Amino acid sequence: MIRAARKANKRPLDLGKMIRLARRESSASANRSTRRGSPASTDQRWNKVASDLLAGRTIVGVRYMTTQEAKQLDWKDRALLLALDDGTVLYASQDEEGNGPGALFGRSGDTDLTFPTL
Repeated sequence: MIRAARKANKRPLDLGKMIRLARRESSASANRSTRRGSPASTDQRWNKVASDLLAGRTIVGVRYMTTQEAKQLDWKDRALLLALDDGTVLYASQDEEGNGPGALFGRSGDTDLTFPTL
């Protein structure tokens, strides 16, 4: 589904490149935020980053990453990928450093949801 959604933009999904860019930005942002001081300002900053990137976006594809994509991250297991309408791809990690895939949890009505790593 993600590939089909990306065909409309005529750009192939390059998860490896996206991962490298995300790690670089995450590291740089973490360094900036830890120098800024109070936890409240850090919360405000990350709430704004998340809101600016995600608010109003539409999920256009959902699938588990391929074995090859997991290997690009040096992961043995695979995480669920969510593709958004602007080309953003989201996936859960066990920590901020990307040391392994993470399960995704949620709630739908009275039902708890778990999307495990594979």
